[in-house]
Amino acid sequence: MAINLNELKGVKAHPPRALLIGGRGVGKTMTATGAESPMFLDLEKSKINRHLGAGHQRPQTYEDVLDYIDALMTQEHSYKSLIIDTLDKLEIMLTDYICRKNGYPNINQTSWGEGLSKRTQEWTRLLSLLDDLNSKGMFIILVAHTVVEEVRDPMLPAYDRHTTKLYKRDGPLIGDWVDLIGFCQIKTWASGAEGERKIANTAGERVICCQPNPCYDAKTRYLGMPNEIPMDWGTLLHYMINGSKVQNAEQNTTTGDEN
Repeated sequence: MAINLNELKGVKAHPPRALLIGGRGVGKTMTATGAESPMFLDLEKSKINRHLGAGHQRPQTYEDVLDYIDALMTQEHSYKSLIIDTLDKLEIMLTDYICRKNGYPNINQTSWGEGLSKRTQEWTRLLSLLDDLNSKGMFIILVAHTVVEEVRDPMLPAYDRHTTKLYKRDGPLIGDWVDLIGFCQIKTWASGAEGERKIANTAGERVICCQPNPCYDAKTRYLGMPNEIPMDWGTLLHYMINGSKVQNAEQNTTTGDEN
């Protein structure tokens, strides 16, 4: 089919797709559940000081997760956000699903990495389902723990970095899909005399780092997003929504699309 360039319209922005990562107990879950009218798929069986009613569910298997997503896609409901907490727990469920489905005794004991490839394919399918849900107007908020890994860059000496606690091929796949990766941390600094062992200190300030940094995995596609914001969903949402508005305004000016 021929394309008529004069009839093209700009693509409208979708609701936020965010990934919040960080160590244990820094506040990722509490921040995520501040989202409006959430369906919270609590894979970690978290205890949160917030009542979510029927929106707080604990799927036991990967198939259960798919069933919740299907229900959100096909049924009338009042939920406006989907939270999956955590992706590293989901990876365990997904691995079990792939092994049961294909008769693998262990996902690592397959020829030519077949099991790992099938798991990556299933992550891709899951992201496609979340894409469909996102296009219907739902916010997607993913939560994951971090792990410190060594980065071997041919242009630099080896150094350590906080990154998403997922298989090395699957973490970047999800990171590419989301519009924001926020590294959640309790601000900490080291003190001590020169030559002595350093002592870690903190005043307890919790923040989300949103701009790329060699020390941790973070990114944003939202214009005007600060490097660091308080660990609060309302604050994060403010910057994501306003960043989207600026992007839409710039796009409309470029394309002449006022719809």
